[in-house]
Amino acid sequence: MSNAVLTVNIEIPETIQLTPKTVKWVPGETPTPKKIKISINQEEPISILKASCSDENFEIQLKMMQEAKKYELTITPKDTTNKALGVLTFSTDSKISRLSNLQAYAVIMMDEEKTKIQP
Repeated sequence: MSNAVLTVNIEIPETIQLTPKTVKWVPGETPTPKKIKISINQEEPISILKASCSDENFEIQLKMMQEAKKYELTITPKDTTNKALGVLTFSTDSKISRLSNLQAYAVIMMDEEKTKIQP
């Protein structure tokens, strides 16, 4: 009897997709607004009830684009002088506990390429 190997690739779509999951600014950069798009990828609608940020330096505004299906969160730093990390939390009306609270991030940090030590 010979051994056989079966390889299966399964793609499971995200029920709620945040694009991107992190928005970034470099210290000293103009504090322009950046957006996170939120898509509900299932038949049963899920509403986002509340959006908040852990860091008061980031102002946020949640806009419904299509009821219980598509949202857009605009994040604007008040100041980009100092490094910062804001945890963006979304509360939903989903009956599935893992979907009831979601997170994304807003950061002000040095660009990775600029911080690498040159030989």
